[in-house]
Amino acid sequence: MTEYDVEITIQRAREKFPGENPRIISDNGPQYTSKEFEQYLKEVGLRHIRISVGYPQSNGKIERFYRSIEEECLRIKSILDLEDARDVIGKYIKYYNTDRLHSSLHYLPPEDYLLGREKEKLQVRERKMKEAAQKRKLYWSQNNAA
Repeated sequence: MTEYDVEITIQRAREKFPGENPRIISDNGPQYTSKEFEQYLKEVGLRHIRISVGYPQSNGKIERFYRSIEEECLRIKSILDLEDARDVIGKYIKYYNTDRLHSSLHYLPPEDYLLGREKEKLQVRERKMKEAAQKRKLYWSQNNAA
């Protein structure tokens, strides 16, 4: 991607999620280190963090995301051409963000956190777990009475 491509991608994300101002974490590619890119980020009010040179592990979240795309999408689909690749990967990214449960996010999708639904969802889950435990306890007390 060129610097322009990155700026367009960021702008599209900002339009899709107005009011969100995430940190931009990147490697040290030329598109991310240019003065023009830094000026763009300053103008739109985003904070930029670059990972250590030659140490991609410091950007573990994106590396894990790439691994997920590889294992859960690309290895199980036959990609026909560039357009097909865009379609297949686009659908996977939508699934990844809206439906796929993430162990690092208490088995919720990222969309729940973005939209502020995580507390409600976790409370509902906790209530259901307590109800299930009470039902098990009642069942065993009724069926194991001597």
